[in-house]
Amino acid sequence: MEPDSRYLGLLTSYAAGKRAEAIAALGEWTEDELEVQFALLHSLARTAQRCRTPILVPSTAALVEACAAQAHIEQLPLRAAVMLHADREGFEQARTTSCPGATWQCGDLFHGRMAEHLTELVLLQPNGPEFARRFYVGMALQAHSRGCFLDAQRWSLGGLQRFPKDGVLNLALGTATDSVAFLTPPPPSFRAVPTTAEVRQAAAVAYQRRHLWEEARRALERAVAAEPQLDEASLRLGRVLLRLEKNEAAREALEAALARSEDPQLRYLAHLFLGRIHEQAGRAQEAAADYRAALGIQPASQVATVALAHLRETQGETAEARNILERGLEQTREHFADPYWEYYAAIRSLRAETLFEALRREALQ
Repeated sequence: MEPDSRYLGLLTSYAAGKRAEAIAALGEWTEDELEVQFALLHSLARTAQRCRTPILVPSTAALVEACAAQAHIEQLPLRAAVMLHADREGFEQARTTSCPGATWQCGDLFHGRMAEHLTELVLLQPNGPEFARRFYVGMALQAHSRGCFLDAQRWSLGGLQRFPKDGVLNLALGTATDSVAFLTPPPPSFRAVPTTAEVRQAAAVAYQRRHLWEEARRALERAVAAEPQLDEASLRLGRVLLRLEKNEAAREALEAALARSEDPQLRYLAHLFLGRIHEQAGRAQEAAADYRAALGIQPASQVATVALAHLRETQGETAEARNILERGLEQTREHFADPYWEYYAAIRSLRAETLFEALRREALQ
């Protein structure tokens, strides 16, 4: 048996470019009804898989049936099915959020799970693995841009189960894990004489954050090893290594990103983080040079302005520190944007919506 003609009609409608109509119509189906359609598709796929291993097929008739199922699978608009359920997921996440001020509901909803299951069937189609890989990347990036960092981790890990050496998926995983660590509340302030329970709580929180940053480090190292041209992976690896107090390794990663990248905002962040490394090591001249380089790229940067002014104040240059802050205030009145404040909000070098638009175009027939 194959799926209901009404469900296949939805997929055909989406593939024909009637995206909004198909998304709305999909909402009229119950989860139980859609589970039946998926089960029918999955049964067809199991039959089709026997065509790839004819030596295990018990009879000629069974082989003919299996290869007919494979030909049918290749013709079904499965890419449209994946994108239709993914778009419905986004619609429901935007509609059902109940958090004040929030735009999206985070968490695993039904249509997202359906879209992920359907990628298993897309793998049976020509060029299906590449579509599936980019779909996982897109879902991870989309979750990250919505502030759903745990969802971004889950989508990255799901993709890495199928594509373990993919540089972009490892970048997405490392970035999401770094964000989770950053947003984990730090250990609380103690009284003069903390209790044993307070000390244990602080130790547990510190361990959790460090464990997350170690996981982020490993993912970003895999990203750099897989795709050295991913300059953002080197930048983020340097930042995570700095969090782990591995400053010389962080310096190497950041300098590697600077040596390759021509992206001004990435270069700004690399100089900013390098300045911090030099300052911590007592290399005031090098730190000042990097902070000034960051300001040369982003003159209105509050972070670089304050960092440079603080550095000068610690050197006894109080008047110069004041002048730096005053110039910074003048710049900030005209320009407020600072890439530093957007560091955890998104992966700069990749955009989820651009990727999704490409995937939707591939789903058209």
